[in-house]
Amino acid sequence: MKKLSDYLDIHIHHEEDYMRSIGYTLLEEQRKTHKNINQFFNEWKKSFGEKSINVIEKELAYNIEKLIVHHIKYEDVKIREWCEERDVDPKGVAWKDYYLIGNELIDKERKNLFK
Repeated sequence: MKKLSDYLDIHIHHEEDYMRSIGYTLLEEQRKTHKNINQFFNEWKKSFGEKSINVIEKELAYNIEKLIVHHIKYEDVKIREWCEERDVDPKGVAWKDYYLIGNELIDKERKNLFK
C-alpha cells in the first residue's frame, strides 16, 4: 500500500504540473478527480483491520482497476486530445524505459497507453 500511495502522489504531482505548464483548461476538474481518488484510498485503508487478507487483495485489485486504470485510460486521454485540438506539443508525456516493471503484458499495455 505504501508503494501504491507513493505512486499516486507522484502521478498526481507530475500530471498536475504538466497540465499547469500547458495551460490545460480542465486542470481543476482533474484536481478534484485526483483528490477523490486519494480520499477513497485513504478511507479504504482504514477498514483493513476488519478484513481478511483475501478480501483486501480482491478489493485492492478491483479498486486499482476502477480508480487508477480507469483514470489513466479515460481521463488522461483527455489531455492528449486537448493538446491535439490546440496543436500543443505534448512534450513530457513520453515513455521512458525506467517505467518498465518486468511484466511483458503490462509493460506493452502501458507503452501503448503512452502513445
